[in-house]
Amino acid sequence: MIQNDMIIFIEALNWKNDTWERLKIIFTEVTQIRIIENKRRHIDVVFEALICEDSGEVVFDFDPIDIDGVGNLKENPDSNFSVRCKSVSFELIA
Repeated sequence: MIQNDMIIFIEALNWKNDTWERLKIIFTEVTQIRIIENKRRHIDVVFEALICEDSGEVVFDFDPIDIDGVGNLKENPDSNFSVRCKSVSFELIA
């Protein structure tokens, strides 16, 4: 059986206590991944991310479309970095 799992590590600012935290995100049963290097829009810095469910899949879009300027996001079909999977979990790394 082929495993279609993926793990990424990110550092994120926790706005509640103004500290940086390292996270391990585990995507299980990945059905689609999109990573595009673009000199004008880097994927190594994520300013906002869309996390939602669509057709029984979890969608992570690290380059979503901000539809109203106040944080309402939608999936970007031209995203530089997005993942679709059956489930996701994460761990806070000390």
